[in-house]
Parts: sequence; C-alpha cells; structure tokens
Amino acid sequence: MDKDLIRIPGLQRLIRKGRQTGRISIDELNEVLPPDVVDPEKIERVLNLFASLGIDVVDEKVQGSAGLLPKERLRKEDSALRADTSTLGTVIRLDDPVRMYLREMSTVELLTREGEIEIAQRIEGGRRKMFAAVCRCPAIFHEIMQLAARAVEIIEEARARGEDPDLKDLLDVEEKVINAAAIAEYEEKVNRADEEGDLIEEEEEIDEEELEAAIRERRATPDGTPLVEEVITKEQQIEEALEHIRKA
Repeated sequence: MDKDLIRIPGLQRLIRKGRQTGRISIDELNEVLPPDVVDPEKIERVLNLFASLGIDVVDEKVQGSAGLLPKERLRKEDSALRADTSTLGTVIRLDDPVRMYLREMSTVELLTREGEIEIAQRIEGGRRKMFAAVCRCPAIFHEIMQLAARAVEIIEEARARGEDPDLKDLLDVEEKVINAAAIAEYEEKVNRADEEGDLIEEEEEIDEEELEAAIRERRATPDGTPLVEEVITKEQQIEEALEHIRKA
C-alpha cells in the first residue's frame, strides 16, 4: 500500500467506506484530495490504490455508469464529460482532477488491429525461439516431454473423477516448462560463448605461430636457411673432416 497516499487526510476514511460498499464516487474522491494533487501520475496512483483494494471508483453523474471508470469505460465517460462541459461553457472544472485525468486518458490512442497483429506475431516469434532453444538441448527436451505427459495425466485423472483439473498442478507443470526453456536458452548462450572463446584462442595461437615464424626468419642465414640447420650442417661437415684425418 502506498504510504504517501495513506497520509492524505480523509483518504483512510474513504477507503473504509469503499471496503464496506465496494465503491466510491469521483466526487467523494475529489473532496479528500489536496488541491495540489493534479499531477496525472499521482491521480493514477490514487486510482491504482483503490483498484488494488477492490474498490470501484464510479461516476454518479453518468447515467448507467455503475461499473468501473478506468480503461473499458473511458470512451463513455469522455462523451458524458463533453456533454456536461458544453452546457457549462467550460472544459472541465479545475477543482476536478480525477475527471481531468480520465479525460486525458480517454484521448490516448487505443491499440489498432495492425498493432494487435504485430504484437501477436512478436509473441509467436518468441515462442518459436523458445521451442527451438529447448529442442537443441536433448536433456531439456526429454524433461519437457515428461512434463507434458504429466500434464496429460493430471487432466485425465481429474476427468475420471468428474472434476476440473487442479489449476495449481497445471501451473506447476507450466512453471517447470518455462524454467526448463530458460535453462536451455542459458545453456545455448554459454555454449555459444564457449565457441566464441575457442575462436579467440585459435586466433591467439595463430598469432603465436606467426610470431615464431618471424623469429625464425630473423635467425635465418642470408640464403634463407635457418641458423640451427646451418649449425648442424657445419657440425656434420667438421665430424666428417675429422674422421677423414684419422683414417689418413
């Protein structure tokens, strides 16, 4: 619960009333809100507070508005406010911050059909990536198949008893599936990182070989023969010469 909001004088009394009746009116809420509470974020926090407590904030001025105001009824509320303000010759009273907030919210563009399709495609793409990550890990894939079989057993056992499947059991299975998918994705990232690390190590080895080659070139004789081979050749020639002298 938002402690800063609870400190507003009269708000706790309004909360107690809302818990008893299940609702409060916008006018009642405006009466307890301080004059400086006109920031949309603060108004939203107040409405969210009542929503979290299961208290409906309704507008008694709008005919037939017995339900919640936010979101699903913003369009209807906006039409009613336009009718009221056209009669009064003003936009909205400055001492009515809640209605001002709802009015602004009603002007926010709703999700279009194209937007819904785009979001659905992104969700489907994410699901495919998750399944692909799972299938690339045999151990996790096997565990997923076992969990799926367990889910089928839960459903069949519940149907045999003439009951609905225990939602908790199904959620447990789903949670394990999600965790398994997350583990598979993590392992894939680790393996990919290891492969990249191997490539880096190979590059380092190549650099080391190039360095050794450069050193060998610097130790070579003018005709390109490495100094070590040249020394060995000279040593062999000397030994052959000494052997020839002994025989003579």
